[in-house]
Parts: sequence; structure tokens; C-alpha cells
Amino acid sequence: METKLINFWWRDLPIAASRVSGFLSVILADGIYLTHWSKVAAYAPVKLNGFYFGSPI
Repeated sequence: METKLINFWWRDLPIAASRVSGFLSVILADGIYLTHWSKVAAYAPVKLNGFYFGSPI
């Protein structure tokens, strides 16, 4: 499960975004270093987006 989330957040999503904007792809891939800590890499984007948009998960 964590591997799928990590691949989505740090590989698939930036690749898909590169079709729209190269800069957006770089922004989304900026946290790739987090993949060394699998739980953080898998769940931090979800938590941070929830806090950013005002709806904590």
C-alpha cells in the first residue's frame, strides 16, 4: 500500500503534471527525498494538503 502511494505522489503525479507544466512537475517532485522514510513519503502529502485546504484528515 505504501509503495503505491509513494509511486503515485513522487513519480506518477509529477510525470502527469509535466504534460501540463514543467515547473509544476518540478514543484510536485520536490519532496522525492522523503522516499527514504516510507511512511512520511506515503502519508505526509495527504496530511499536508488536508491542513492547507482547512480540512484536517
